[in-house]
Amino acid sequence: MTFLTDSDLAYLQAEAQLALPDKCNIEARSQDSDGQGGMTENTRIIYPDVPCRFALRGRGYTRILGEGIATDAEWVVALPFAQHIEAGMDLAQDGRTYNVQYVLDAQSHSTVRRCFARRVG
Repeated sequence: MTFLTDSDLAYLQAEAQLALPDKCNIEARSQDSDGQGGMTENTRIIYPDVPCRFALRGRGYTRILGEGIATDAEWVVALPFAQHIEAGMDLAQDGRTYNVQYVLDAQSHSTVRRCFARRVG
């Protein structure tokens, strides 16, 4: 049985990045004092222009939200293998914002890092 060498895997990871056609900003939210006893939420870009690919997972579903109906969907987002990403971070792409729900742990011979996200804005 032949296994990939480290250089083979590095080559495949670099090639996989070429299949990530879009760009997104990875953002983090923080709570800061507003100086009046309250808190204000701030968002800052921590990784700009990250290559990515968004793919809808399944069909999504419809739910009742307040007095209306909302469509909810989960997205699988592929990022470069070495990209840092954590649950709770946001991905901003083409005027839309997605919140990362969870990140798949790296598996043997992974060429990209995958996370699951829901659209929040």
